[in-house]
Amino acid sequence: AYTWLECPKEAEAILAIGSDDGVAAWVNGREIWRNPTGRPFSPLQDRVPVKLKAGRNALLLKISQGSFGWEFGAGLIAPAGDTQQPIRAVLE
Repeated sequence: AYTWLECPKEAEAILAIGSDDGVAAWVNGREIWRNPTGRPFSPLQDRVPVKLKAGRNALLLKISQGSFGWEFGAGLIAPAGDTQQPIRAVLE
């Protein structure tokens, strides 16, 4: 899965990823997370801190295909105490 994250200013966030098989994540071409283990799907089970630059940020997720179906989900969460959520995902 590939998308852009628009951010009006530099910001920290939590990338939450759920997958039924292994998963790897890259932001702006830099790998930030890898879990090679197959497992039952649970929404947003991995929580990865990420620093986003102002403007467009590329997000790439690669989900391994083990057996049976293929499930994944992802979302951005503002850090604890941050009441503003300036990040917008744009699917392309």
